[in-house]
Amino acid sequence: MKLYHFIFKGFKKFKSNSGFLSFNYYLSIFLIAFSLNAIILTDSLTSGYKTEIIKRVKSLNPDYKITSDLYNFISIDTFRIFKNEIDESHLNLLPYIEKPGVIINKRSNNFSSYSQREEVYIVGLDFNLVNQNHPLSQYLNKSDIILNNNEIIIGKYLSEKVKKDINDEIIILSYDEIKNSFIANTFIVKNIYDTGTQTDEYLVYSNINSINDMNDNYYCDGIYLYIDNDYKIEDIKINNDFFNKEKISYSSLMKFLNSFDKPVKFLMWIMLFLSTYSLSSLIYNFIIDKRRDFKILHILGCSHKKLKKIMIFLTFYISLIGIFFGLLSSISFIYLQNKFGIISLPSKKIFQISILTADFNLFHFILYPMIILILSILVTIYVFNKNVGLIKDV
Repeated sequence: MKLYHFIFKGFKKFKSNSGFLSFNYYLSIFLIAFSLNAIILTDSLTSGYKTEIIKRVKSLNPDYKITSDLYNFISIDTFRIFKNEIDESHLNLLPYIEKPGVIINKRSNNFSSYSQREEVYIVGLDFNLVNQNHPLSQYLNKSDIILNNNEIIIGKYLSEKVKKDINDEIIILSYDEIKNSFIANTFIVKNIYDTGTQTDEYLVYSNINSINDMNDNYYCDGIYLYIDNDYKIEDIKINNDFFNKEKISYSSLMKFLNSFDKPVKFLMWIMLFLSTYSLSSLIYNFIIDKRRDFKILHILGCSHKKLKKIMIFLTFYISLIGIFFGLLSSISFIYLQNKFGIISLPSKKIFQISILTADFNLFHFILYPMIILILSILVTIYVFNKNVGLIKDV
């Protein structure tokens, strides 16, 4: 053991008369640290981006939509029956009505006046049943999420398009089923939400009574069912055959987001390959430069197996230094990114968010260093076995 310690202490500096080994030594450490940092941050930022996008999209959608199996509407009595059957503290039930509409907005410039039209999708909710912890509440300009009759909540993109702010009036044209014609209703902008997603351009929230133009028995189109974030559940069981349930899925969105992973990760793994190649070059040049010393050790009783172990220890030492700096820089960057938003995206309209959120995943900080250590050991064994004849021939 003392022999190993002596050899390791004497050789770990990796210096030669030309200084070439010393340069390769620091280059290998830098490339290992840089490649590890790049791989971890790539996974961290892409995972954070996906999580944030899904979170924002889910804030505008329920977990399930419940509809009637017999009619195209649900009455107030039917809703009460459903609520009594499935009433749980972790579930939030919201009756809804959905209908298309068109915003009619009078605009003018220096030369003429004109009528601006923007297509919207109106979602009427029974705000008497909406709690303050509704997912949408975290994206509102004002904390008050409750809507009275003829009040609406619009998205930031839409408000910028039609040049309307809180407390401004908006005229929305929609189809009246009873009158069998289009009618124009005037609404007051009560609040503005900003999720940064495309739905901010067209999704409008109103009180369910403001857009219910059907008969007295018609309460809602269906029921939005929300599950509390802290409550984990695989599926909702409904024993009454009168109701249909539709689980809102985001698989297509996730598939689209995941499609960008492969090319980005491919580039990062190329960086890892370059660091491994640099390490193999260091090992080879070290064997060339120190082959006489290896020969002396061999004469003194060190077998080739022991010399191989020495090289593995030295490579392990280099890799650990690179991994340490790689992990340190990764953790530092994730902290600074989440606190100060160092990296920003060029277009919020395209990428949906302006600041990337970095996701801290402990699994990445364990898996990738282990891969680097294993690759380093395998490369060392391969290079040493390939060039062991250089020691014998001295």
